[in-house]
Amino acid sequence: MLRRKVLPQIEEWYQGGCRKALLLTGARQVGKTTAVREFAKSHYKHEVPTILGSDAHISFQIADYERLYPLLAETDFPDDLIMNYWPDKFFDYLGIQR
Repeated sequence: MLRRKVLPQIEEWYQGGCRKALLLTGARQVGKTTAVREFAKSHYKHEVPTILGSDAHISFQIADYERLYPLLAETDFPDDLIMNYWPDKFFDYLGIQR
């Protein structure tokens, strides 16, 4: 596997205790996403309840998670931590009685 030059910078951000968002910039197709995936696999466990977002910029793409499914599968992200897969589970998570 190719060792990414950005990994030490991500590690420094992580170890530094600063919990501001990390912004990676660079040319297209140079491995930014791959580097973040590698780092996440080695540093994070799946423990945090998550709400999926589609980042839709057009009305018919709202709640379209097709691009997320491959990433969830690749990282073995557990379904039980995704709070908005099922409406009832989402309302329970929010503490809303229906």
